[in-house]
Amino acid sequence: MAGISPETKRTALISPVKSESDKARLKKEFRRLFRAMDFVAEKMKKARGKNAEHFYEVYQQLAVAWEFLGKRCKHWDGYRKTRHGKFCKICGEVRNAAKRLKEK
Repeated sequence: MAGISPETKRTALISPVKSESDKARLKKEFRRLFRAMDFVAEKMKKARGKNAEHFYEVYQQLAVAWEFLGKRCKHWDGYRKTRHGKFCKICGEVRNAAKRLKEK
């Protein structure tokens, strides 16, 4: 990037095209994660004994992955309003959750 002004370099690094691809990739990752969680939940309902414990552990790990992906979400699509509050349309995070927990 020789001969390019510092301002141009900064704007080149923060381009809307890049954030759009990040958004699309994150949405795809969430779709895959939710499908996996649904699959494991269905298998967990039918499982018994040790097998059920294994599915439970897998489900817990998927929940950790959901939390990790949720930290990367910038809530690009806004929030969906429900009777329980406002939820991010992409990751499912509850808007103002910390404030709501303090009130109770």
